[in-house]
Amino acid sequence: MVLNGMGRIFVNLDRAMTAVDVCLNDIGDLWNGVLLARIWSEYVIGGRALNEFEGDTLLHKVAHAAEEVLGIPLGLIPSDGSQLDAKSLALFARIYLNCVPEWNRLAEAAITIQRAYRSYRIRKRVVRGWIARNRYRKMKSEKQEGVADSRYAVIIQSCARGFLARRSFAELKAKKDLEKCIKAAIIIQVRFWKHSLKIRVCDSL
Repeated sequence: MVLNGMGRIFVNLDRAMTAVDVCLNDIGDLWNGVLLARIWSEYVIGGRALNEFEGDTLLHKVAHAAEEVLGIPLGLIPSDGSQLDAKSLALFARIYLNCVPEWNRLAEAAITIQRAYRSYRIRKRVVRGWIARNRYRKMKSEKQEGVADSRYAVIIQSCARGFLARRSFAELKAKKDLEKCIKAAIIIQVRFWKHSLKIRVCDSL
């Protein structure tokens, strides 16, 4: 069977819906924005609630949210009261559904990085505790055996404080460097994603 332009758009839209585990029975299911709003709340990780965005209707709120968070052009859904045609709505929904999985991928990658960093901090804390306990036992043993006099103890304490201060500074610097790398990586990914999206939008139009 040969599909017309609208038929092909509906088929592609139905495939995109399948990718996010949502069933689309008719293009009319998109007019009120309920289906797209449900996808937003379920799949946009870390996204703001739709009621925080501009828009007189639920569909307009979805459009504003998609423009601000996902980079989808707002012009596909007219907000000036003009009539919205089915082709523009289907095109918006298709781009929207292609962006949602990409947003999830980036958000989950950021969460993975955060979890790895928290795990790293926990391991460092355990190691520091083990080193401190060993140092304490050693100093206590030396004191009990009368090996170190007061001057020697002062020198050891001074060295230990200096070592701990240098290590704390190095750890703080490493933490800041890691945070900068994470932010830079996310910015690069989002810019590349938005650039790719603009190209796809131009191709679709």
